[in-house]
Amino acid sequence: MSLGTLLGKLRIATLSNLNTLLDRVIDLNSIGAVEQYVRDLEASASKVDEAVTDAIANGRLYQKEKLQKTSRATQLEKVIRDILGDDDPSNDAAATPKAKELAGIRTRLGELEELITANIEAKTGIEQALAALNSRTEEMKARLERLRSTDSTAKAKEEAAAALKMARGHLESGPGGQSVDSALQRAQARGEQANVGLERELERTKDAAGNPEVDQAVSDILSEFRPAKTEKRTAAGGKR
Repeated sequence: MSLGTLLGKLRIATLSNLNTLLDRVIDLNSIGAVEQYVRDLEASASKVDEAVTDAIANGRLYQKEKLQKTSRATQLEKVIRDILGDDDPSNDAAATPKAKELAGIRTRLGELEELITANIEAKTGIEQALAALNSRTEEMKARLERLRSTDSTAKAKEEAAAALKMARGHLESGPGGQSVDSALQRAQARGEQANVGLERELERTKDAAGNPEVDQAVSDILSEFRPAKTEKRTAAGGKR
């Protein structure tokens, strides 16, 4: 992977996934909106995590190539030194291709140093982006749990209120769904009617007790069954 490609991938990871996604404005009181935001955060975190893996792999490849090139450069330097240091000018030409190879290796080693440095910076940036995404994801998950808990509590309260309303309706209703208050009022009315009827009968009884005809009839009945006074005296003298 070239340096430009690596830095481009870093820009995508940090600008697209971090700036755009982390700065997104959502309805934090909507369960659906927060759920979707969490899914988007997790999807982006997965892509950024892949970028971290790529950066680590690239760093290892660069380091491995650097070791190989450094080792080859050391060999070439020794060969060139031996050729030119044997005091035999006839074989000096053999050192030229070795020198060209060494020049190419030294150029590549310079590029590798730049790539390794850029990769380290890229890896650090990507890891920071991933940490920010993971942090926001956990924050949104916590908020989602609170929203769900609040929603469940509200539903439970609504159900409890409905149950209490239904229970109150049963308690306030008698047979046939009639109101207990209405039944009580009717019972009280019947009681009042009975009281009025009783009072009227008592009045009629009082009126009857003060009627001369009734009084005479009562006296006649009592006289009919009361023994004569003479008979009581005779009966009393006979016993003596």
